[in-house]
Amino acid sequence: MDVKGDLRNEYNADASRWHDLPDEATALYISDLRDAVGDGEGRLALDVGTGTGMLTGVLLKSGFRVSGVDFAAEMLAVAKRSFPSVQFKLVDDIERAPDCYPPESFDLIICRQVVGHFTNPIATFRQWAGWLKQSGQVAVIDALWPRSAWTGMCPDHLPLACTQTWATVAYMLEQAGLTVTERRWLHRVNGYEAVRALSTNTPPVVRYVVVGRGS
Repeated sequence: MDVKGDLRNEYNADASRWHDLPDEATALYISDLRDAVGDGEGRLALDVGTGTGMLTGVLLKSGFRVSGVDFAAEMLAVAKRSFPSVQFKLVDDIERAPDCYPPESFDLIICRQVVGHFTNPIATFRQWAGWLKQSGQVAVIDALWPRSAWTGMCPDHLPLACTQTWATVAYMLEQAGLTVTERRWLHRVNGYEAVRALSTNTPPVVRYVVVGRGS
């Protein structure tokens, strides 16, 4: 089973459906993110699995200088059009790209809705830790996905597929040598998602962030 190839094909085939966040949601992400990782001013962030640039836009508006990396060329093409000043990299598989960035490159490495695709999260987080500057941070944003939202996107045999707790992510960050400093709900974002779910008659998505600090 070529999990990464199937995912790449799915994302490339329909890149245009992954839209930017509405302005009100962007502002809520900025506030929740500031609570979790601090101010962005002057800090360099890597957006892993950047896709069409949803999180890239949040990071830029938070004051970070941003780089992005993804494995789906069509999605990165959308991000490049939206954020022409950002340096984006296309890789075959971020989990197997240890030389993609030099050691001590970033103050923050962050991802949103990405870790559920990983085949070896601990090894991947350990790789990221090597890209951090001293006391840099890794931030994982994900959600307690309902089964209906997850089926078909990733097979259940992947370690972080459809987990119903943030504890597994925190454990894996610690096993990768990072010190977990934050485990929190994205309260403002979740409030927005709850209202949106009512208006669309869909299950609400409850999002969290777990932050690990390097040595």
